[in-house]
Amino acid sequence: MNNYSQNKVDYKNTKFGFIPDNWRVVRISDGFSFLSTTSYSRNDVHYENTPESIFYIHYGDIHSTFKKSILDFEKEENIPVLIPSIVKNGDTTFLQNGDLIIVDASEDYEGIGTCIEIRNIGNRKVISGLHTIAIRDIENNTASGFRPYIFKNRHISLALKTIATGSKVYGISKTNLSKLEIILPPIDEQQKIARILSAYDRAIETTEKLINKKQRRKKGLMQQLLTGESRFTEFVNSYKLGKTKLGSIPKNWEYVEFGNIVELSKEKYNPSNNVYDFKCIELANIDQETGKINGYINSSIQKSIKNRFYKGDVLFGKLRPYLKKYWLAEFDGVCTTEIWVLKAKTKYCINKYLIYLIQQQKFIEATNRTTGTKMPRADWNYLIELPFLIPPLAEQQKIAFVLSIADNEIKILQKQLERLKVQKKGIMQVLLTGEKRVVHEQ
Repeated sequence: MNNYSQNKVDYKNTKFGFIPDNWRVVRISDGFSFLSTTSYSRNDVHYENTPESIFYIHYGDIHSTFKKSILDFEKEENIPVLIPSIVKNGDTTFLQNGDLIIVDASEDYEGIGTCIEIRNIGNRKVISGLHTIAIRDIENNTASGFRPYIFKNRHISLALKTIATGSKVYGISKTNLSKLEIILPPIDEQQKIARILSAYDRAIETTEKLINKKQRRKKGLMQQLLTGESRFTEFVNSYKLGKTKLGSIPKNWEYVEFGNIVELSKEKYNPSNNVYDFKCIELANIDQETGKINGYINSSIQKSIKNRFYKGDVLFGKLRPYLKKYWLAEFDGVCTTEIWVLKAKTKYCINKYLIYLIQQQKFIEATNRTTGTKMPRADWNYLIELPFLIPPLAEQQKIAFVLSIADNEIKILQKQLERLKVQKKGIMQVLLTGEKRVVHEQ
């Protein structure tokens, strides 16, 4: 970055602290108009786009579906639409390019003020829906691409949290938002900040696409190797199939019931009478469908009975198994009893192969034939009777080795993605607060 004034000579003191002299503090109501919004049932929403479709931006989609700060209608495919006949004329305002949609409700503080900017609407009709506030720049004080970052300035984000109300769900009102003061750099500086942050967004998007490509490749490779469609030459002199009642399979492979392949560990840990402190894995600590953990808590602060696991064990979340939460343990520890601790029986299987076996579609489908409705749990007694195709141990070793290489490639990219996100977050704050300045093109 260039021309950053360390001694604050070119800065002024405001309610938000020191900001550059030529930056302004303005009220939302002085620079934006509030647009009418409306609420329709999710039953009125579908994804079959026609020329008459009216696009409907719901707060839940902003929280979970739209991952970028710009909602580009030329690029985004999963935008819900309404049946035109149910929309009343004059009931709401159709949005324009550059309009901001802000969610007015969130289950946590971090989600307060989440917003998107609309781009490339063209001739489409778009309305802002349930739990959203739509605003439009009426003074041309903000640059396209910069607008979604207005509320990400840490000072403004803190101010938003201050005006939020509620207990289980936090909300902001139009009245409170209209009184909110924001910090605005000059337009040319906004444009430069937006370009820098957009460059990070492009790098993040490229990395995410590469991760998805690698994940699809791994799934295809798993399908081929775990079913015997493809085999390594050292294990096959000539590719021959043996016949079983379940169909033809590689001659030296066999179908084995899951209960004969895997042992479900029953070892428990009681924190109330145990002096040892272990890393404790809860379901929330295992990422969906990645085989990664995102942290742990200390067992000493737990009160409930836990399952004990050891390095090399395979963990699988039995609660809501459709979430596909699994992990090959990298250390000894304990976990919630909502997680199965699986140990391969060495006669038939090794743990490094088991971690891939439980990622198979057949296994996931079996675990989802569950008990319970709101909180479904996988049924162990049903699972243990299912036969799975198992290769010899030496071939399992080679399969696991090859798939672990694919996993490592994905992990490297995921770490790169995390670094990019951290870098963007850091540079975003110093640019949005004026701590560092962008005076000319980078």
